[in-house]
Amino acid sequence: MDKHVIANKISENRNPWFSFFLLILVSFGCLVIFQSIAFVLAPLIFGVPMDEMIGMMQGASSGEKMLEVMYLLQAISAIGGFIVGPLIYLWVLDKAKVKELLPFKVTSTKQLVMTIPIMFVFIIGISSIIEFNMNLTFPEPFESWARAQEDQLAELTKMLTTFDGFGMFLVGIFVVAVIPGIGEELLFRGVMQPLLIKATKSHHVGIWLAAIIFGLIHMQFYGVIPRILLGAAFGYLYHYSGSLVIPMLAHFFNNAFSLSMAYLAQLEIIDPELAEGTDVVNVYFSLFALGLSIYFIYLFKKTHPSNQAVS
Repeated sequence: MDKHVIANKISENRNPWFSFFLLILVSFGCLVIFQSIAFVLAPLIFGVPMDEMIGMMQGASSGEKMLEVMYLLQAISAIGGFIVGPLIYLWVLDKAKVKELLPFKVTSTKQLVMTIPIMFVFIIGISSIIEFNMNLTFPEPFESWARAQEDQLAELTKMLTTFDGFGMFLVGIFVVAVIPGIGEELLFRGVMQPLLIKATKSHHVGIWLAAIIFGLIHMQFYGVIPRILLGAAFGYLYHYSGSLVIPMLAHFFNNAFSLSMAYLAQLEIIDPELAEGTDVVNVYFSLFALGLSIYFIYLFKKTHPSNQAVS
């Protein structure tokens, strides 16, 4: 189904900006509710006192069950905010048939095959941008707040990517790659992007607005630029394929690749710097790879069965 048709079917009788506001409200509400549920379940499941759990969230404590607790919190919160929220918005507020609005059928085998190579080259391409973004400085007092936020989230990321065995690595893949790959693409590309395309009457503006929101919502400002670029890549892959499976696969691969590199570094199979993706690839080679990935996305567009189904 053409993406413009999808955008026109969403919230037909409602201002798209108001629909966008409702989507954010419902998704955030579900995130808070499911996070609260997770905070109730975690002590019951793992026997961790509430004060210790809050300390884990703030990086002040590191209990024996810390990784399991954090994975549970991450998984339930993400399911609530990124999957349940958008589905409630579609079912209840738009009274929509989800199958009509969220196309999962892949119409081009070539596009499916091209997705992972495109993302691999794209990951290499943004490595120098990751380094550039990490070294940015902001005006005070935002700089101090953003740096403290970054350090806290870096500790959380380090904890989520430190495994005590292959079994926990697989759990990590499910929580960090599978759930976000499905959920975040459902929210940002499946529902939000068509709304913004309809609101702005431009698929380019809609894709980039959704990508910017995707980047900012992670609250890591020393990594916001590469996340925005990733969001835009996912957005164009969706727009040029008409199937949510494509950006979901791309998102899964990006997260699973990062997690796998961290695990290999932990096993001392690869250098930790290679896992971090900084100071490894020459900046010119990185930018060349970024340009190459953009060209590959152009070729990806041309492999759509209708060839000119989208512009």
